Amino acid sequence: MWLRVGKIVLIAACVAAVVWLVISLDPRTVFAAARDADAGLLALSLLPLAARFLIWTFKATRVARRYGQVRSRTVLRLILAGAFINLVTPAVKIGGGLYRAAGIRRETGWEFPLAWGWALADQATNILGGLTLFGIAALAAGGPPFLWGGTGALMLVALFFLLRRWAWQLTRGRTRIVLEPVLGPESRNGELAMDIGLAALSWSMLCVACSLVFQALGIGGSFLEMAAVLAVGTTAGVLAGAGGLGVTEFALIGLFTQVGIDPASAAAGTLLHRGILYAVIIIAGGSAILANRRISSC
Repeated sequence: MWLRVGKIVLIAACVAAVVWLVISLDPRTVFAAARDADAGLLALSLLPLAARFLIWTFKATRVARRYGQVRSRTVLRLILAGAFINLVTPAVKIGGGLYRAAGIRRETGWEFPLAWGWALADQATNILGGLTLFGIAALAAGGPPFLWGGTGALMLVALFFLLRRWAWQLTRGRTRIVLEPVLGPESRNGELAMDIGLAALSWSMLCVACSLVFQALGIGGSFLEMAAVLAVGTTAGVLAGAGGLGVTEFALIGLFTQVGIDPASAAAGTLLHRGILYAVIIIAGGSAILANRRISSC
């Protein structure tokens, strides 16, 4: 309970901080920058957002098919619906995972521990993929802050691979079933590395979408720096819960400012990019929930 309260307080504080930041920059300046954005490039940013969910679906389906036949379209609906639930239920990050686990169980007939294990493996590889993307982009971007951060991120991924077999030996009972998709022998290092690589590719589509939004505002800059910043901000949002609402925006505005983008443009670009992403999740995710209800009632 206290953890949930803490997350709600954190999200509320970050949302308030974003509002305060926009007000302190003069909202007219921020809104003027957003109003003058190239509508064509903003529309084009929808394509990599769609690609993100398709790549994510391909990765999650690969994981599921190690244990039985699963239809990709079912996995896509569950991912979109889970993203919707995580966005609209502040601080209950587990909600989307539980929904996906229940959906895959209904589709396959698996016991719930295995279904929950699939959802957990999907989320774990997403986080590791985000760390991998940040590590590669940060090292390629160069500079002391990026070099240190990128090295640390890749070391965490390497540490996971070094310790996973040891951790698997410590599991017992139903916990062993839950952790099997991410730690067990069915998920060999090569398979797991592919899952993490696909997750990193999926995250990179957010970077492409965000870059297009900033280009729509007439702002260039290093794509590698932008990718590193976005990987940090979105990973922070994932760890905080609630689809990153408030936490991600606050982190991104500050980080984009640190890499040389003026504060008003950083705020306008961040809010436009995240607003487009949220609109996609609400429309596509809400539709997926309705479709799942119709299918389950048949």
